[in-house]
Amino acid sequence: PPTISFAVPQVDDILKRGDSITYLGHGTLWIRIGGKNILTDPIFGNIWPFLDRKVPFPLPTSLLPSPDVVVISHSHYDHLDKDTLRSLGVKPLYLLPLKHKDWFADVLPGARIVELDWFETHTVSNLTFRLLPTQHWSKRTPWDTNRRLWGAWLIEGNRRRVFFGGDSGYFQGFKEYGAKYGPLDAALLPIGAYEPRWFMKTYHMNP
Repeated sequence: PPTISFAVPQVDDILKRGDSITYLGHGTLWIRIGGKNILTDPIFGNIWPFLDRKVPFPLPTSLLPSPDVVVISHSHYDHLDKDTLRSLGVKPLYLLPLKHKDWFADVLPGARIVELDWFETHTVSNLTFRLLPTQHWSKRTPWDTNRRLWGAWLIEGNRRRVFFGGDSGYFQGFKEYGAKYGPLDAALLPIGAYEPRWFMKTYHMNP
């Protein structure tokens, strides 16, 4: 069968372009706004013991600049991975929905953590990060369903506004966010695990 090749992003070229968004697979994006590097829901490899990557991470992780901020949308294994966080270390600032602090303290002691409730904001230099509700849920064990908050992130700079949707079904909130916080430069919306629709439509969008 034919092989599939993927172009490796030239990191130096991306940095010279100023603001940019680079898709790295699933919920992981590298967003550069206002001179800051932001990673969303970083997953670099397989997720033990449940999930193997179908497509390799698109570049050696050593080529990624150290992120200034890492945002997490929710606690599902395909968006919150222990090994990846440990590889990133304690240098970035981690922005989290409520009730993740204890879990983070066990996995990455010493990390700088800020927890937010829905509609709360946190400012880093010239960027404002706002946690917004999505139509989803959280769970890592049979005993912690919805005990941790989940959400999307609106990242607002002096010239740019980027919406990172995490995971969500389609709901009225999208229209409300556009009306209240728009216009947006980019809306990064999750589309995956959407069949069968009778089961998945509440929590995942389809194309």
